[in-house]
Amino acid sequence: MRTSARISKSIHMIWCAARWAVTVTMAISLLGCSGSVAKSGIVKYVIESDAPTADSVSVELTTRDGTDSREEADIALPYTLELSVDYSKPFNFKSAKISATASPSASFITCRIFYDDKQMTESTAKGNAPVTCLSDKWPSAVRSLRE
Repeated sequence: MRTSARISKSIHMIWCAARWAVTVTMAISLLGCSGSVAKSGIVKYVIESDAPTADSVSVELTTRDGTDSREEADIALPYTLELSVDYSKPFNFKSAKISATASPSASFITCRIFYDDKQMTESTAKGNAPVTCLSDKWPSAVRSLRE
């Protein structure tokens, strides 16, 4: 009888360890992280047009820590701005936004937002109408710790 009890206890301990290992593996998979965790990423804002300049550009990056915003006028095109973002904190991102108005000679103006070279959003306006890109949907790996 004692041997049966030991075997049952051993099987139970193995089963508990296996269940724990599966739980940890699933959590890592869902969070999109592994043993090595990078501490920051790059959000890139791009404005393009057939006009040589934009009358105005407004950029916002909102994280759990607050908002980084910039406004500029008479900007040479194409315009690119890269901001580093700390994602060592889970769910740090909230949104990224860029707005621009091309000079009167423009037939179009396009904005794009990228995260680590992955395009998250794009929008185009005709003429010198204002254009806005907003992205609040980041890849799941970005919303949490990322490999």
